[in-house]
Amino acid sequence: MPDLITIQGDLTSIRSLTDITTLQIIDETGKMLDANNAIVGAFADSTAEAAVQARGLTVTVIKTEAQYDADVQAIYAEISNTPYDFGGNV
Repeated sequence: MPDLITIQGDLTSIRSLTDITTLQIIDETGKMLDANNAIVGAFADSTAEAAVQARGLTVTVIKTEAQYDADVQAIYAEISNTPYDFGGNV
């Protein structure tokens, strides 16, 4: 699982990111900030993040892969600590 990031900047530059194969823009997150600038959510590895920044766009890391993995482990731990209810009530 790659990092969850936002990309902010010139809309034309954001649209040109399709050649970065390890970048997955989450289309539903796109929002215009003004006539020329937008912000979108995306999944990216460190190489993709660097490539985006090299094009003059702002990258903000929302959640790293390590944080995601820790969250998943916390969920498993919470589930493991939940007593079973064989009466069918969850």
